[in-house]
Amino acid sequence: MKRSPFAIAACLMLVGCGYNPSIAEQVRITDTVADVRACQDIGEVTGPFRTTPGDMWGLTRPMREKVVALGGNFLLIERQNDDWSVARGVAYSCPVSIYTGW
Repeated sequence: MKRSPFAIAACLMLVGCGYNPSIAEQVRITDTVADVRACQDIGEVTGPFRTTPGDMWGLTRPMREKVVALGGNFLLIERQNDDWSVARGVAYSCPVSIYTGW
């Protein structure tokens, strides 16, 4: 049975459209204060916390959810010592225009 290239391409496009990230997954994360200088600080989402090497994304999930709960869209991770073993998270509300180019 022959399949047309158009039908295959259409199926692939539909599969790609199936992913809808949650609002928390859309929160931008940065460790550079300059990235949030045009934004409004809306609060700390977690005090100093211990990081786990290689699992920063898993650690930030609850923080991203708190950012959303506060009405923010950006998470600043601030290093609290030289080796990143302790950090803190701060929520920001940023104009959409500053991060659409990422």
